[in-house]
Amino acid sequence: MFITGLAQTNTNIYAQTARNSSAVSVPGDFKSESANKFIEYSQKKLEYSSKMFEDMSKIYDTALYITQNTKSLKEMGCISLQNISAKAEISLKNICKAVTSTLSGYTKEIGAILKDDSLSEKEKESKIEIVLAKKDAVIKEAEAKADALLKISDVLVKLAPVFLTLKDAGVNTDEIAEPLIQMVSSIKPEPTSLDNAKNIKDVKKLSKENSTNIFGKNSKDLIKNNAKNIDEKIENANKKLNDKNISKEEKETIKIELVAYKELKSFLSKF
Repeated sequence: MFITGLAQTNTNIYAQTARNSSAVSVPGDFKSESANKFIEYSQKKLEYSSKMFEDMSKIYDTALYITQNTKSLKEMGCISLQNISAKAEISLKNICKAVTSTLSGYTKEIGAILKDDSLSEKEKESKIEIVLAKKDAVIKEAEAKADALLKISDVLVKLAPVFLTLKDAGVNTDEIAEPLIQMVSSIKPEPTSLDNAKNIKDVKKLSKENSTNIFGKNSKDLIKNNAKNIDEKIENANKKLNDKNISKEEKETIKIELVAYKELKSFLSKF
């Protein structure tokens, strides 16, 4: 699987880097002080590089769960919901790629800070702390997105039996699935920019906002509007059930639709 491969690739890269650093070739004309400085720089860069990716295991685990949900939906023969779960799977794959690219950039940034002789050791530490705070913020946002995609994938599995029953009854389920498709599509893979953060306090403030607005800047409105629409559908369905002109078969179908809408309402309450 792509996640497992990515994790192994990162591990191999770090292991190779470690081997290389332990056998650093120092030019013969280096003075002892310069050589020590060079080795110290290499070791520090390796240390920070290793830290950069160490917190991504939760995201990888989440991706595996979503993959399993997609397989389960396929086995159940619920193709429409399987396709949505597959989109969630691809979305998380793209998030991992984007996060890896961003963290690689932070690694280079730390390397540049360590090399900057115009900075004192204290100034270097201060700048690196901000970069590491940004790293934490990027991973936190990615975890929030991964968690949202997993919740969507989980509710798809819960809805599968209802969708299959409605399909057999000839009911078009596109309208029921639309909010879930919309939510998956609203999650952007790229981490929200932290370029405007000048200190750790700024980073933490932006991090909180980014981890909340996982469906874009209007995340709250998206959830609120979807919940409102579902409430209206539940209300309309209940009115139909009280209509004496509707056949018994139609009422049974409406009851099944109600199960789906109530499951969606419960799902949206988690955001």
